[in-house]
Amino acid sequence: MKKMKQFMKNHWISVWLVMAIVILCGGIAFAKFPTPHNTVKRVIATDTGAGSRFTSDYLAVGNSNQHIRNVSPTYTGTIEYDFHVYNYSVNKPTQWYSKDLEYTLTMQIKTLDGTTALTAAEVNQRIGSDHIFLYTVSLDENDQEVTTRLLTVDKDARTASNNSQVITNSARGGSFNSYRLVLPNSMVGKDISVVITATPASKHREIADMVLSARFGASAQTIVLSTGWTGAFSDDTTVSLASYQGFNYSITGSGSGSGRRTELDDTGR
Repeated sequence: MKKMKQFMKNHWISVWLVMAIVILCGGIAFAKFPTPHNTVKRVIATDTGAGSRFTSDYLAVGNSNQHIRNVSPTYTGTIEYDFHVYNYSVNKPTQWYSKDLEYTLTMQIKTLDGTTALTAAEVNQRIGSDHIFLYTVSLDENDQEVTTRLLTVDKDARTASNNSQVITNSARGGSFNSYRLVLPNSMVGKDISVVITATPASKHREIADMVLSARFGASAQTIVLSTGWTGAFSDDTTVSLASYQGFNYSITGSGSGSGRRTELDDTGR
């Protein structure tokens, strides 16, 4: 004890410095940790690829997506488009949306460029009383195709929506829904199209801006092809065929054909 007192007496400056540092640190620690404002900040790492887990082979983000089918003016059938909506990126199918994905499908009749909604009178002028149908497509237990009408638009109902579309999540891999759009032949060559939009449900915040859309139409296109095949000897016509040991025979034309190879002798037979 005597030695301790002597030590503190001889080194009192150092002792007081150490004590001051300890007291200061203790005060900082006491002031820092008991306050109610000190909380642990949680960092949420968002999945940068989640936004691309709502895609389609025909619909896409933006308003410039168009699909105009060219058909012959003499074609009398309907015009069909088969498309899909996926819960993954079509470019990266190994990563899919982690839960059921709900969305709304909307179909609206507009001008061919998709800029203006048509009135009932304008639709009637273009396609009369014809209808535009959207079907869901699935397979039954026998792998037979089953189509169910989902949306219908015409001159009386130029917009239709269904907000109960769901892509069911699967632990085995990505999923998709299949659809078939059927346009009447009366749309061919007319200033009319149908715009289809797929909008994710508001609860899917990470893909809320992934609104997919495209417009569909049909146009008439006439392609004139000259058909038939012609052939002629390309050798010097001033020389008789009997003077040749062989001949150069050129065949030109278009279309498919069949025939057999014929070899001529030096007399041309």
